[in-house]
Amino acid sequence: FGTIRSLRYFHPTSGLMVLGRTNGLVSPGATGLCRDREGSIWVTTQRGVSKILGQNIVTYDLRHGLFAEEVTSVLELPDGRIALGHKGGLTVLGEVQYTVPFPDHIVDGRVTDMEIAPDGRIWMACDRAGLLSWKQGEYEVFDERHGLGSGVYAVLIDSEGSVFVGCHGGLMRWDGEGFVTEALFPDDPTPTLFVRRLLEASDGSIYAATGRHGIFRLKDGAVEHFLCPTSDVPNSIFTVLETGNGEIWAGSAAGLYRAEDGVLIRVSDPEVRHPVYAITSDKAGRVWIGTDRGVLRWSDGHLDEIGQSQGLSGTEVNRDALKVDSLGRVWIGTQSGANVFSPAFDLRPRPAPGVAITN
Repeated sequence: FGTIRSLRYFHPTSGLMVLGRTNGLVSPGATGLCRDREGSIWVTTQRGVSKILGQNIVTYDLRHGLFAEEVTSVLELPDGRIALGHKGGLTVLGEVQYTVPFPDHIVDGRVTDMEIAPDGRIWMACDRAGLLSWKQGEYEVFDERHGLGSGVYAVLIDSEGSVFVGCHGGLMRWDGEGFVTEALFPDDPTPTLFVRRLLEASDGSIYAATGRHGIFRLKDGAVEHFLCPTSDVPNSIFTVLETGNGEIWAGSAAGLYRAEDGVLIRVSDPEVRHPVYAITSDKAGRVWIGTDRGVLRWSDGHLDEIGQSQGLSGTEVNRDALKVDSLGRVWIGTQSGANVFSPAFDLRPRPAPGVAITN
């Protein structure tokens, strides 16, 4: 409901919201409202017509004070605030929103992964700028001087507090004085490989997703290697997820695969054949898949597309920028800002197919 000066939306849980240009409308206010058969709301204004697809997606971009347009990483802090990683700095969203620029000597650092330690320190993989730790405004940079490779892409703090880093040069572990290599190829400890993503599974295994060599699993000093034997493209892995039934899914340049008995096998339900950059799951068992075309949601045997036509600000989801927060909201970082998907607002029924008689 509204007037020519303002448009408002009321939800029994979240209360009253004001909609305007920052929500993508062509003008504040409305001269008329119409709901179509698909559940979308059409708003006529003094400056044109807007279509509201739903209130389940909220977008943050430069207009909302982000440090940069592209959001490369998302991390929920212990107090519920959300940290967004960018190239050159952070945005922290909460009751008070602010940005954190990096020091001048790492201003080009692109945040590709973030982890928070038990002491509240945030560890950030910053590509060629190395590994950055930040707490209460104080920075410490770890790079080749500490044994890391030339590019740092992933960071993981496991359940025992050990710090693992994926970089150009392999998998590294902090031993208290510097980073030491975890040999992924026991017979050849120095092959050319780079680790894009790290996962600690429920059994304590560490999974390392690599750019050309598939996935490695480390457990109790033993290494297991998973490769696709029929093509090299699926061996370019961007992300790894342990599903609710204990399967290990991998997002690759060739789509969605499963790691099993040393082999990468294409997942058939759901079948995804274009690049998968990020995967996560929520408490309801839904799997969220970030791709080069937006997000796919796998739930109860249905694969739903969530892209720009559904309200996303961008098309390509970054591999550490698909996260479910403690409130059940799904954060989606793209090349054009961050999107927050609230499943509680996704209440529109699927419209029945339209019928047209032509003869």
